[in-house]
Amino acid sequence: MQICLEPKQNYFAQVGSSVTLHRKMDYSKGAYVRWFFESNGNNILLILKHPKQDMPKKEQLEEWKNRISLSTNYDLIISDLKESDFTDGHFRCEQQTSNDIQRAEYKLNRVRMPLSLTIPAGDELSLSCESDTVQIPTIQWDTPNNKTYTRQKKITEKVTAQYSGSWRCKDQTDPRQVQVSTTVIVIDLTPFPAELYSSISSRSPPLVLPCSLSSAVSLSELERVHLNQARWSFRPLNMSSEQEPYTLLTLSSSSWTHNQTSSQRILLSEKHLKGQDLSTSIPKLTASYRGTYTCQLEFKSGKIISSTLKLELLEVGSSVREKVTIREGDPVNLTCSLGHPTPPGITLKWKHPTTQARFQNHLHIPWAKVSDSGQWTCELTKDSTILTSARINLKIVKVIDAWVYLVSSGVLVFVLILIAVIIVCRKRQAVMYRRRKTRFCCCKNPQVKGFHKT
Repeated sequence: MQICLEPKQNYFAQVGSSVTLHRKMDYSKGAYVRWFFESNGNNILLILKHPKQDMPKKEQLEEWKNRISLSTNYDLIISDLKESDFTDGHFRCEQQTSNDIQRAEYKLNRVRMPLSLTIPAGDELSLSCESDTVQIPTIQWDTPNNKTYTRQKKITEKVTAQYSGSWRCKDQTDPRQVQVSTTVIVIDLTPFPAELYSSISSRSPPLVLPCSLSSAVSLSELERVHLNQARWSFRPLNMSSEQEPYTLLTLSSSSWTHNQTSSQRILLSEKHLKGQDLSTSIPKLTASYRGTYTCQLEFKSGKIISSTLKLELLEVGSSVREKVTIREGDPVNLTCSLGHPTPPGITLKWKHPTTQARFQNHLHIPWAKVSDSGQWTCELTKDSTILTSARINLKIVKVIDAWVYLVSSGVLVFVLILIAVIIVCRKRQAVMYRRRKTRFCCCKNPQVKGFHKT
């Protein structure tokens, strides 16, 4: 029987990963296929494919249990690679027919690259595709950002969120022999607009301050492994840039909690966080909430990533209190502002409730008319886009209508007083009548009518 021995093949993989050892020999019908692991002169049969059996037979070896299988082409698939798979020996495939035996040997070479890597955005990613024993001939890297690296054993890149994904190192001549990859997770915050616009109103719902992780890693995992601290901080409009902002919320057990050491009256909502969400909210808006808010993550490496937004609050006012009736001809002043000089590119305009005409944000109406009644709207626009608005109601009536209103109110009061007086008088008359009613005396010794001797 003829024995054909093929040259030893080098394969490259990582501890904990999977590898497929490919057979180069063509399968002959009716052949036996055996896979061995040779260690210290011992040939350990791992798996056998009998030509008359549909399923391959596995040897019940504890260290190989549930780790080996055959592909449809009878290639050997090894999962959860151990350190000993690289150092203690090599693998051998035998294909035996009635005429010959073909043998091929495979050596696993370890590449010391982690299976996964989590780093903050802005840090340097360093990957090496090198073996301690055999050099990989021609290296090519496939990356998630579609950037290809050739003939580079080591890669060093300053990463952004676009670098998240699978990084694979392969041999250009035979990619199947190098099965090395790592999953890179770049921790970053999802970009949101740098400015947030809203308006101050007693009926406004809570305002959400957005912040979230852009990567698939969960906050609980970050908190357990990589994160040192997370916080929401606040810098009011009038605060100097040299002063430290106020810390309002800190992270504890995947929840935002109030910072007990802060003397600020600004309160953000406490919240239990799930998934990648890091947002919080302002329960009730007032002018004191104007300023800059920062969502910040501090890692154990000292790296800090943050997302900052400036909250602009639109506030409207009137020289006449809301819900107070204004007489036609009275002057009215309407104001609309952000609490500071309007930034370039921002426009504030009043919109008339009926004519839809636009006016400046500081509006003086010297002679109010009935047609000016209704809901006045101040609109904040940027590049012709309305970002937010605030409203105020004016109720203007004619002078004669005002007098009619006053007279009607006076008559109603007079009628009510008159009715009350009549009721009181009638009660008094009833009491006096009861007091004037005839009373009869009762004698001590009553006698029959007629004449009696005295």
